Amino acid sequence: MFCESLGNLIAARALVPGFDTPQGAEVILWLMISEGRQPLKDLYGASQFSEPTLRAYLMRLVDQEFAMFKSGEGDLRRRSACPTPKLLDAFAGYRALLLKVVTAAEAESRLELDVAD
Repeated sequence: MFCESLGNLIAARALVPGFDTPQGAEVILWLMISEGRQPLKDLYGASQFSEPTLRAYLMRLVDQEFAMFKSGEGDLRRRSACPTPKLLDAFAGYRALLLKVVTAAEAESRLELDVAD
């Protein structure tokens, strides 16, 4: 049960393009945490990946409607990115699968303890 749940979780990473790569995971998590409140320069400055790499990945997410760009109110130079409902739904599905993995691991662990007693 645990291995099956873990396999489903790994497969679900493919629902969001690039989430199975280090730079993709970093950008997705940044989008989810910042929710469009932080400028893109904060992402570029904090990342171990190059700005062109991150920008290309963000454009891919925008093209596939997982993210959108916003310009700052009163300052068009301040751009940010935020998740779209499509990404929020995909992330919620991934989180639900993650909870299944944890639940399956806990159930197997309890079963092993019961057998050992």
